[in-house]
Amino acid sequence: MRPIRIILPMLLMMSTAMMAQNTYEYWIDGGYANHKTVSGSNANITLPLDGLTPGLHAFYYRVVAGDTWNNLYRSMFFIPQQSVGTSAPEQREYEYWIDGDYANHKTVNGNTGVTLSLEGLTHGLHAFYYRVVNDNGPWNNLSHALFFIPQQKAEQNPEIEAYEYWIDDNWENRQTALDAKNLSQLTTSIKGLSEGEHQFVIRVKNTAGTWSGLYYIPFEIVYKPGDANGDDVVDVADVVAIVNYILGDIAENFKIHAANVDGEVNEDSTPNISVSDVVGVVNIILEKTPTENDEQ
Repeated sequence: MRPIRIILPMLLMMSTAMMAQNTYEYWIDGGYANHKTVSGSNANITLPLDGLTPGLHAFYYRVVAGDTWNNLYRSMFFIPQQSVGTSAPEQREYEYWIDGDYANHKTVNGNTGVTLSLEGLTHGLHAFYYRVVNDNGPWNNLSHALFFIPQQKAEQNPEIEAYEYWIDDNWENRQTALDAKNLSQLTTSIKGLSEGEHQFVIRVKNTAGTWSGLYYIPFEIVYKPGDANGDDVVDVADVVAIVNYILGDIAENFKIHAANVDGEVNEDSTPNISVSDVVGVVNIILEKTPTENDEQ
């Protein structure tokens, strides 16, 4: 009886980049004592059927990667009863696909080996489907074999690729830094932040595409009361800045929280800048607090 080329085991070689170093062990039915072992990326396995009776048989195989054997897989095949003096029909074509993706099925000549790619498949259990048409006519029944793609080990010592950072809960206005080797380039604005405690939030992405957890760096903003222009000195220039603000001429460096000397706020909790704050800054300049002035 002529040998048969088993298409099913070829799925073991589907990705030469992933499987090139694997060793394969295979046998038929319960004949493990006569098992064969092959290595490398050549997945064309030809099995002699001499001595096998007509009927259903099982092709067993397993793969070792490193020092670990994978699960045992089984593929069933059928040997038909042959008439005396006749030979088995030639397998003319194979049709095959993975999982339910028949729309992208492939068809190859019966004498052509099949190499499948695992690219794009997630780790976990998958199914390889195939059917054969021979010289005698129609396609035979659909057969399938299950195979498992293990989860790949994480990249060893991946490098940081990017940073993403923001202040407090303001993730929508986050900033991204792609130059991961220069932390000094991480800059952000505290304009508009209220006086008090805040958090600088940062996370990193490595070259494997994985984002880290969030890192929180607390900081505190303390405004000098009356320093409306932010020059660290309370003087007439601050009085002018507050008056201009009230008249609608708002300087870019205007520090609204520092200008809010009397502490009054609007209904939306934003500082309410008014003439009272102008008076308060004048009192500071004259080295009198608003409380002292009120008492006088």
